[in-house]
Amino acid sequence: MGYTIGAEYQRRKHQIRDGWIIMGILMIMLPLGGQIIVALWYTFMAFAYLDEKPYASELSNSSEP
Repeated sequence: MGYTIGAEYQRRKHQIRDGWIIMGILMIMLPLGGQIIVALWYTFMAFAYLDEKPYASELSNSSEP
């Protein structure tokens, strides 16, 4: 039995990736201090958005007989 990642989690990962690309383009226009603040804020928001607790039930339901 392998570890599988649900479709919802995969969709969220792709949204975060796209967000990082957009934020990177926008950060080019900011000074270094602004870049650091935006990067730290977006990192926190990405981890909060990808929090696995809501998906734990999705994984446990797939392993039931």
